[in-house]
Amino acid sequence: MPLRRVLSYFVASVLAILFIGCGSSSGTNNYPTFQTFQNADAPVRLSFVTLPQRAANSPFSLTVAVLDHNGKVVTTDTRAITVSLVNPNGATLSGTTTKNAVGGIATFNNLSIDKTGQYAFRATADGLISAQTADQQLTITSSTPGQIKFLVQPPAPPATGTAPNATNSVTKNTNFPNTIQVEVRDANGNLVSTASTVQIVVANDPTGNTTLSGNSAVTVNGVASFPNLQVKTGGGITVLAAATSSSNVAVSNPFFVNGELYAYLAPGAGALLRRQVFPTVGAANDTIAVLAPAYGQIRGIATLTHGTFAQGRILVVADQAMGNTQLLTINADTGAIVNAVDITVGGTPNAAMQVTGLTVNPADSKVYAYIAGPVANGVYTLNPTSGAATFVGATGLANTGEGLAVESFVENKFLYTAGGATANGLSSLSLTAGTGTAITTTNPTQLFTSLAVNPFNTDLFGVDSATNIVTINKTTGATTTFFPTSGASFITFFSRQN
Repeated sequence: MPLRRVLSYFVASVLAILFIGCGSSSGTNNYPTFQTFQNADAPVRLSFVTLPQRAANSPFSLTVAVLDHNGKVVTTDTRAITVSLVNPNGATLSGTTTKNAVGGIATFNNLSIDKTGQYAFRATADGLISAQTADQQLTITSSTPGQIKFLVQPPAPPATGTAPNATNSVTKNTNFPNTIQVEVRDANGNLVSTASTVQIVVANDPTGNTTLSGNSAVTVNGVASFPNLQVKTGGGITVLAAATSSSNVAVSNPFFVNGELYAYLAPGAGALLRRQVFPTVGAANDTIAVLAPAYGQIRGIATLTHGTFAQGRILVVADQAMGNTQLLTINADTGAIVNAVDITVGGTPNAAMQVTGLTVNPADSKVYAYIAGPVANGVYTLNPTSGAATFVGATGLANTGEGLAVESFVENKFLYTAGGATANGLSSLSLTAGTGTAITTTNPTQLFTSLAVNPFNTDLFGVDSATNIVTINKTTGATTTFFPTSGASFITFFSRQN
């Protein structure tokens, strides 16, 4: 056998003996492992700590550690670590979401999530295996009530010329035709899961004495229901408000509490006052007051208070046949004059003054008039007992003075007035300063003698110089004839509540 082959067999035999001997000498595994060749202290992966439960938008903290292969913190690592939500579902993770590790640990102590739910987190860093918490690791609950609104509103009031019925109005001492619902949310828009007591009260009504029952309820999953809500007293267009002890206030849409509505009308010539059931203007009516011959002409009418006829009063501005302009208080049922006083400015009556608009704010029964003539033109308040007129302010506009009506069924109340002697249009006037803001300078185009707001549905009515009763669009000033040639120059509404 050649020497080279002998040497090859010899070397192979020796290696085989050495290998077998080493492998069986102690029964232990002497195969080299991955750890033998890798630095066990090198950073390998990230790891989260347990997360607390928090309310929405409440700050919370979490800690992410840089670990080596053996699960130990790598205290020398200072790399940047970023945390994020695995499935945000529309939620936003706020705060500082990227921080550098200090001693191998990154602490995120100003994080918050704006929506309720259960969330998992992910942590990432360059060169390391990312970490992810288990699903539903953190539960975000709703915080305290901060927002409230009507989820189910009261029924919309009857349309112009439509009589109240079971679906467009509320009957006293009867449950609302629809179950009113109010929802409560926290400042971030999350439904508040904890129970909250919601109270509904009257925010605005024409009678000033509306009372409720069944108006308190506890929320279930953020919603309070009022199946037994009733109006016990009062009537007319009413607005509700709802609130909890720690939320803002929600205001409902206006609705109508059923009752009899009357239109009081007066002609331009002759001191005559008549009453008609509304909306059947033009049908049979009652003549409740004939002021002639003591008074030559009526200049304006307005409803002083709302309630039963025994309580109600109609204000009338009328010229005496041979004297000053007077303010008359008339019993709304009998037509009897309860009080009659001269209208005075600065303590002095003036036969030349012209009252071109008269209205009453039903919220506080304050009487407003638009007066022109030898006195300062503009808005005045009138004392119904003494007749004293107090100047509120000039409008600052040319297109004002034709009629006056309070828009009381809004949070910030104001006056309507139509165009002046040389201008068309519709304007709003401040109750406190008299200053005007033009709504439109083109419509209405008619010359108006009277304006009034219908307490059934807050429609704005006017009577033009041709005695047409019209409705006026509050935005555009456009008019629609409601009852042509009514024979009246002045109109006011009175809601009788039994």
